[in-house]
Amino acid sequence: MISGLGTQMIRWSEPFWTGLAARGYRVIRFDNRDAGRSTHFSASPAPDFDALAIALMAGRRPDVPYTLDDMAADAISIAKAHVVGRSMGGMIAQVLASNHADRVLSLTSIMSSTGNPVLPQAAPDVMAMMMRPAPDPMIDPGGTARQIAAMAVAGDRRARLANITVPTLVIHGVDDPLIPPACGQDTARSIPNAVYLPIEGMGHDLPRDVEERTINAICNVMAGQSSAEGT
Repeated sequence: MISGLGTQMIRWSEPFWTGLAARGYRVIRFDNRDAGRSTHFSASPAPDFDALAIALMAGRRPDVPYTLDDMAADAISIAKAHVVGRSMGGMIAQVLASNHADRVLSLTSIMSSTGNPVLPQAAPDVMAMMMRPAPDPMIDPGGTARQIAAMAVAGDRRARLANITVPTLVIHGVDDPLIPPACGQDTARSIPNAVYLPIEGMGHDLPRDVEERTINAICNVMAGQSSAEGT
């Protein structure tokens, strides 16, 4: 289970991961690099986003402390696993399934995107709220910036997603203000035979009232069923 931008593994709620464990799965949560109790790259300065944007617009790939490919490689810990990622974690999970096809049994990408440059972006007020200093002084702002840089240089992943062959579920909130639903739809279109599950009333989070439905859908895909709802 791969967490999102700047969040720790505990962002996956206990009822959610224990619900998966109750179905007979061994659940592994972990902190991404630069988050929680994982390795922090504090020796690397926070990225200059203006310089980053200029380089990308000029068609150059800027140097960053690490990439999504590096973060995906961090997740290779056992021989084979079903991979579930949310937001940035969904992007890492996509790369994991693309780069390490022999290690991934199924893929679930939740409230994530493909890097397609024509997709709609979050509203400016939503982005402004995201960039505010975190109220928790234990959160590493430099680490979050380095994770953002890793996403920024990842580019359009659709060609890579087209090579994914494992059973895939794409879940997206219909009311997601940060990563609009079109991004989830694009993810599902980009992965052959992916199942798309839009959830009404869900934003950029997994509220308690959708956890059971989400667990059922993930378990159905992990079991190799073609329908996320199992019907």
